[in-house]
Amino acid sequence: MDKTERIRKIRTGEPIEAFGLLFYPISMWHYEEYMACADTWKMRLSALPYPYCTMDYMNAMLAMDMDAAQNQKGTNGYFARVLKLFSLATKTDGNELLQADRISINRNGKIPLIEQMTVIQNGKSTTVTPGQFAAIRRIVAEQNGLELPDEADNADLAEQPRLTAGDSRFKEKFNMDDMISSVAYLSHVRDVEILDWTVREFENRRRAIDRDKHYMLYASAELSGMVKFPDGNPAQSWLLDTIDTHKGTVPLSKIAQNMGIQNKKGE
Repeated sequence: MDKTERIRKIRTGEPIEAFGLLFYPISMWHYEEYMACADTWKMRLSALPYPYCTMDYMNAMLAMDMDAAQNQKGTNGYFARVLKLFSLATKTDGNELLQADRISINRNGKIPLIEQMTVIQNGKSTTVTPGQFAAIRRIVAEQNGLELPDEADNADLAEQPRLTAGDSRFKEKFNMDDMISSVAYLSHVRDVEILDWTVREFENRRRAIDRDKHYMLYASAELSGMVKFPDGNPAQSWLLDTIDTHKGTVPLSKIAQNMGIQNKKGE
């Protein structure tokens, strides 16, 4: 399948065939299960400690769980969550994937490594290798609007926490029903209708609502003349996301200003 066809299928919510398997966009009926696995699915390999950062994604998740269990710290459940999200995307039984005969592991080296995983979908048996799983991970992410990290980015900058005005006594209380009701209210549909949406459709609609509200808020503040944004309005459009082009860097002029250095014009 070429890139254009894949993008079309993702936009229309159609299943995508790859490596002998069909991958389906996850529906909102499974949103809570999806959310429990999403953070593990988008984990940044380059930010993991050695030797996990040198492994492929599939083996890194399993190795971290095995090491935690051997150190009597219990399991992190990373690998189980990876398989759970995989099973949601393939509409297969996640518990069956955890059975010993489904995963072939080579234990000859210092670190046990997965060679292949056997998946039964619609009565047909298919094997998936860790190398194939890297591509599968991206397909599932695209189908569900999940942004994977760019391993080429600087891990320290990518993981840098956002600056806030200070610690707040108020915290968000995650509640799926509240989220669905809020999106339904602003989309003028019944709550139950959203359950038939795909996760990607829901996340795109939620982000569109956020983008619109941020744009209106910042635009109103700027037009009032009471607020100025030295680095430019952080909400440029209600149609498109705004990106930070500095990506953690600081302009030379600001460094000079902080050091007390001025140019000939006194700037």
